[in-house]
This record gives sequence, structure tokens and C-alpha cells, in this order.
Amino acid sequence: MVPTLSANDRSNNINHWFGQPMNITTTSTSHPLHPQTTPPEIAAKIIEVSLSRPLLGCCKLAELLRHNSILISSPTVQKILIKHQLASRHDRAIRVLALARSGRELSATQKIQVERILRIKT
Repeated sequence: MVPTLSANDRSNNINHWFGQPMNITTTSTSHPLHPQTTPPEIAAKIIEVSLSRPLLGCCKLAELLRHNSILISSPTVQKILIKHQLASRHDRAIRVLALARSGRELSATQKIQVERILRIKT
């Protein structure tokens, strides 16, 4: 029969093997703002470009931004779009329509792309 150890005995056993009590914390030790976080002005530019061309995906947006001297990877673009609830073309089209309803004038490109996205979706 294998002897069972109580919780206190187990902790003493661990202390015996490791030499000292283990300091277990439940709070996160990660940085509140990661040192390589995308700057807010870059994120705003990504949102702006994605709403001006809602048909483009993450790879094309990253490429378009690269031509404007903003070096950013497509996964980062995707994460920012997801964070701002603009991950899909449909989400971006709905946001553009909401902007139009609030009084913002849409470009011809935006109108064509939103119509195309909503036509495909239905």
C-alpha cells in the first residue's frame, strides 16, 4: 500500500527537494504595455485605411501601408483589426455604413466596395 501525504507533508517534501518554499503568485507579471506594442497613431492609420478600402484583407493592407512607409506585418494588422472588431470585410462594410449614417461622406471606392461586400454576403 502506498502511503498518502497530506497537503502540508507534500509542501514540506517540495521544500525539502527545492531547498526553499516556492513563491507562487496569481497575478500576472507581464508588462501592462508590451515594449513592442504598435503605437496608437499607427493603429489609427490601419483603421483609417481599412475603412477607406474595406474590401482589402490583412496582407493587402500591410502591403498598402508599406508603400506609405509604415512597416507592419500582416498578422499585426489582423490583430489590430480584430481588437477593433473589424476583422471581416462584412464588419468593415457595416462600420463604413455607420459612418455614412453619422454624416461622413463616402468616397466612390467605399460605396462600390461596400455594395459589393453586402451583395456577396446576402
